Amino acid sequence: MRKLTWILWIVAGLSCIAVADEGHHHEELTQEQLGTVHFPVSCTPEAQKGFEKGVALLHSFWYEEAEKAFADVGQHDQKCAMAHWGEASSLWHELWGPAESGDHQTGGGGAKKGRQGEGANRSRT
Repeated sequence: MRKLTWILWIVAGLSCIAVADEGHHHEELTQEQLGTVHFPVSCTPEAQKGFEKGVALLHSFWYEEAEKAFADVGQHDQKCAMAHWGEASSLWHELWGPAESGDHQTGGGGAKKGRQGEGANRSRT
């Protein structure tokens, strides 16, 4: 009976911690909290900044926003093949569980676009 009481107290304590973590939102992160990333790619200087933000978001496990950031980079610099890499990488949430249906095809399509390059500058700046 004593063990059961201790187990219940531990479960109750851990439940409180889980409830307290519910208030954690990435929306409140500032650029300083995301950190600084230096990842040179052969994109325009404006796209480079967006790409590095996407990498910071990806490394902060904020996959959905990272995917949006990389998509934005690809729209602003259509020759930036690494934008497709970033979008595909944003679909890979292996830490949290297996890939969802269609993620492999979507990611593979992005990788194919990046390899084709559509006139991409492949030299580093």
